[in-house]
This record gives sequence, C-alpha cells and structure tokens, in this order.
Amino acid sequence: MTYYTWTDESKMMKSVEVFRIQALQDIPSRFVKKGDMGGFMCKKSKLVGTAWISVGATVINSTLRDDVAILGNALIENCILSGKCHIQNDSWLLHVTGSGIFASGEVAIRSTTMHSDKPTLFGFSLEAGASIFNSTLLYTGDGKNLIKLKDFAKIEFSQVEGSHMEFNKHTTLRYSHVTGSNFLFENVPEVHDTIFKGKNMEFNRVLDISKSTITGENLVFKGGVSIRNMKMEATDSEFYGMGIVINDSTITGKNIYIQDYVNIQYVDIQGQHVLLSNHASLVGKKDDHLLLLGNVQIREFVQFAIEEGRKSNVLSNEEIDGDFVHTGN
Repeated sequence: MTYYTWTDESKMMKSVEVFRIQALQDIPSRFVKKGDMGGFMCKKSKLVGTAWISVGATVINSTLRDDVAILGNALIENCILSGKCHIQNDSWLLHVTGSGIFASGEVAIRSTTMHSDKPTLFGFSLEAGASIFNSTLLYTGDGKNLIKLKDFAKIEFSQVEGSHMEFNKHTTLRYSHVTGSNFLFENVPEVHDTIFKGKNMEFNRVLDISKSTITGENLVFKGGVSIRNMKMEATDSEFYGMGIVINDSTITGKNIYIQDYVNIQYVDIQGQHVLLSNHASLVGKKDDHLLLLGNVQIREFVQFAIEEGRKSNVLSNEEIDGDFVHTGN
C-alpha cells in the first residue's frame, strides 16, 4: 500500500522535474502524520516501508527502503538505500547503493552526520572518490569492518567513530578526529593534523603522517611509513619493517619496540621498557638531545649518529647487547 502521493508543487533540479510528496497515513517511526508535506521527489523514485523525505530534501531517480530518513537539505541522486540510513543537513549522495550505509561511487558528504546502528558486516563503506568534509561518521552496531573508506576517498575536518575502521587504497585524512578501536591504515598517501584515540591501531605503508596525535593502546607501524612532528602515547608501541622514518616526534608508553630498518631522527623515546634492535638508526638533534628513557635494550647493530656539538641522553638501566656504534659526544 502506498503511503504517500505526489502533489502539484514542483521544481526543476538537475534538469529533472521533482514534485513535493505528501503523507497519506501516519508514519510513527518518522514522526510523520497523515497530511504532512515531505520533500521533493521525481516520479521515477520510490519509497518503501517507512522511508521518508523531509521538507527540504530532494530525491532523484532513487529507491529508499525500510527506515531510511532523508533530512535537512540533503540531495539523493541515483541511489538505492535501505536499512537504518539517516542522511541529513546539506549532504549530497550520488550513485550510492547499500544497506545500513554503503556508498559506492562519487559521494560528496558536506556538513552532515551519518549514523548507522544496523547489525550488518559493515556500517559505512565509502569509496571511488568519496569526499567527506566537516562531517561525522558514526557506527554503533555490531559486526566487523564497520567503517571502510578506499579508492581515493578524502576526509577533511571530520569525525569518524566506530569499533572497526579500515582506510586504504589512496584515502587521505586531514584535520580530523578518529575514535574507537581496530583501525587499519594501508596504502594511504597522507594523514595530516589528525587526532587518534583508541586501541589496536595499525599503520602500514602510509607515505606521510604528520602533525598528528595518537593516544591509546597497541600501536603498530609497519614498513613504508614516514612520520613527522608526531606525538604518540600508547601502552604498547611497535615499529618494524623496511622504510620507516620517524622525525621530530615524541614516543611515550609502557613497552616500545623499534626493530628492523627504522630511521629515527630527532626523537624523544620514553618508556618503561624500550628495545632498539636490528639496524635501527638514531640521529640526535642540534642544540637539543636524543632522549631514551626507561629500561633500554640496544642490540644487533643499532647505530647512533650524534654529530659534534650534539648530546645524547640514555637514561635508566641501559643494557647494550651486540654491535653498537656511538660517534661524537
């Protein structure tokens, strides 16, 4: 049974004539009463279940099912949405298909909050050029891989929160907050000026991570990561693999393990247990110091390169095992 109808009020949007809809019956889950006016929708679009479009929103060539709510001034074009999708404010979704929230294609989200609690294998999947600006992605349901962004997705000035998050395939993240657990950043060109809080965070092949702060538990950096001007505080931190460079940063925590070919320049490392091994290289900072604080173990060809006029402080229960070279003062 159809629970809405098109009125005679219309306008042109994207070269398509869209008509305002009106409720034919109450929709309690959307707080809609019989006779209430909704937003604009073209006649090739369809609402099913309890889906609704608020007064300022527009839907073109799309199907909305279940508990989908299009609020504010949102524009939905060529989409199929189902489950508990709440799209609001000034967001624009183009060529989006999915349940819960799954966005595949050119997706622009501006000044909006996307929230899902549908218990599926994903909460949000935004890909293929997705652009997220000044927005919030929040998932509170159960499952894994709940927030996934990939294929040149871009996130700026936004907040992302969930229990499982995956950022990969050329996704960039700038001026944002990421909170929750089980983060994976892989094949990411840039993470800049972002705050991370949570546990089980892994960064693998992140070309440039800079001016950011990480606080939490179980932090892992693998090969191909460049870190600049960072503050990291984690219960357990591990750095290993080829091509890791850490510059002008602070690393603090309980257990800090730095292994393999890690190049550390101008960094303060403060932990209860610090291990440096297997060709790790440390360089002191001019007019400052290279600080290693804690129960420090240095072994297996680790090298210090401290130039004249620079100083190195290795404090508290230093244990040196294996070939060790310390040049300069």
